[in-house]
Amino acid sequence: MALAVAVAMKLEIPGTVSEIMVRDVVSVDESDSLNDLLTSLHAMRFRHLPVTDGDRLIGLLTERDLLGIATSSLWPHHGEQDRALQTRFRVRDIMVKDVTTVSPDTSVREAGKLLLQQRFGCLPVVDANNVLLGILTSSDFVRLVAHAQGGGGTPLRSRAAETQ
Repeated sequence: MALAVAVAMKLEIPGTVSEIMVRDVVSVDESDSLNDLLTSLHAMRFRHLPVTDGDRLIGLLTERDLLGIATSSLWPHHGEQDRALQTRFRVRDIMVKDVTTVSPDTSVREAGKLLLQQRFGCLPVVDANNVLLGILTSSDFVRLVAHAQGGGGTPLRSRAAETQ
């Protein structure tokens, strides 16, 4: 049925990840403090931040990682406790170190399967030397379908890292 819907929509799917990935990627350093990082993620409307050493990808920090160290809002003085935790820990302490990545030449179909099967929210795009070139998110696939349906929205190639 999904195939029939795709054919009826005349969905043109780009061939490779390089055609739809976000190239202007915001990243953090592993030694960065966690202070205000969650607030910054919300302000930028990001859910994922690649962790880099220079240009090389060394990890991934997600909104979920940051929420995992937050204290419950039901606890008294939770704001003070959160600030103390954020000051004590660094990005390296909570980042995911074993990150699944794709190359710019990976097919969009293969990347989509990876996102679905592994339940990932994003896939960093790297070259053979693990240099971060871009990021592909589940939102990029939603945008792809919306664009293919003629719904307008942000053009695929002209957007910045707005849904990282």
